[in-house]
Amino acid sequence: MGTSFPFSICVPNDPVTFGGVLVVLALVAMFTSCVPARKATRIEPMVALRSE
Repeated sequence: MGTSFPFSICVPNDPVTFGGVLVVLALVAMFTSCVPARKATRIEPMVALRSE
């Protein structure tokens, strides 16, 4: 007996959708990693070490 869903599942197969999702995820990953890195470059190293 196979599993059946009570609703239709539509899985996009076109490369444009996959490409768009890939670009959006890459941009989000770059943004979320660049913001803390930019903050870290603005701090003096000795000030950061003294506060620990």
